Amino acid sequence: MRKIVLFFLSEADTLLHPEEREINASSSIVRQAKQAVEELIKGSDKGYISPFPPETKLRELFLTGDGVAYVDFSEEIVEKHLSGSS
Repeated sequence: MRKIVLFFLSEADTLLHPEEREINASSSIVRQAKQAVEELIKGSDKGYISPFPPETKLRELFLTGDGVAYVDFSEEIVEKHLSGSS
């Protein structure tokens, strides 16, 4: 197992708050990145705000040779997203 730190927004103070999670250790950085994104989609264990609607699915994640991640989410990320002010 490998420990990672995820950050979630708090309504109370609008700051990002860390939460530790454990993912399966893997020699594949792509596999680890997918697990981290899946944990973000699951949401906070402490009641903080998730950046993703809970119905969101991770369809695919690709990493380029220079470390850029391309993440493909299901349509729920747009259709069910609670938008804030911009």
